[in-house]
Amino acid sequence: MEISGSMFIHNAIKNDYCIEAVAASFSDLCEEVIILDAESDDGTVDLLYEIAKKRNNIKIHTGAIWACERPGMGGYDRYAVLADKAKALTKHRTHFMIQADEVLHEDSVPIIHEALINNPRTSYSITRYNVFGSPDTYLRFDSKQLTGYEQPCNIRPQRLGDRDLVILGDAESIYPGHNPGALPLEACLFHYCHVRDPRKQLDRIIGIQDWFFSKTGSGGEVDKKVIDQQNTFGYFDARAWYPDDRCFIPIPKPHPKYALQWVKERRKQFKQIFGEA
Repeated sequence: MEISGSMFIHNAIKNDYCIEAVAASFSDLCEEVIILDAESDDGTVDLLYEIAKKRNNIKIHTGAIWACERPGMGGYDRYAVLADKAKALTKHRTHFMIQADEVLHEDSVPIIHEALINNPRTSYSITRYNVFGSPDTYLRFDSKQLTGYEQPCNIRPQRLGDRDLVILGDAESIYPGHNPGALPLEACLFHYCHVRDPRKQLDRIIGIQDWFFSKTGSGGEVDKKVIDQQNTFGYFDARAWYPDDRCFIPIPKPHPKYALQWVKERRKQFKQIFGEA
């Protein structure tokens, strides 16, 4: 069955996205992978074209506006707007919505194809390991019981489904449709959002929160812990939110093959900053 994958990106280099690993992993699954750039100004577009030279099913599009929103939505749905624009450039009926810091584990490819053939549904959820605390641990699914904090990211997002399904909220999931299903646990995404370069991560979070509060007019402020980290030592430390070591669990399988080099480099960064591998 033919699958289209799509994602958007803004400043992958500045914000330390593992975009090369992401693109390669989905290129193995999808007949086409659409990457839509939204006003990157850090060399990302050149990097994307270099990635596309290596895989002929990756197609690069530019010209999307980064500061976008749906009228009346207060800016929260900017990511959904851009995800919809990327999806509109695809051609196959079956669609996988990708985020630019998620790498699909190679074990997932045959599982997904088998599910589409033998267990057809309008959409499918997939397990997502939110890599957190270190490049080799993830935030346990029941972490709220230990800390009171909600999961920062969905752990079973709906991502694969009919192309016409609406993209929700901040592009965490698609609308499940009338007959949703779940992919087996062996099919999974490794979400590297919270273990990118800790210095770049701090700037990225401040930028996201500044945008959200300025658009909503809610009077909110950037998380005080983030500001304290900026003023004190200049890098992001997840343990400020999840200080209990029990929140973090060793990842239960090897990192995706395309992410191995990126992970190796982040281990070095974490060891230099935090004094641990």
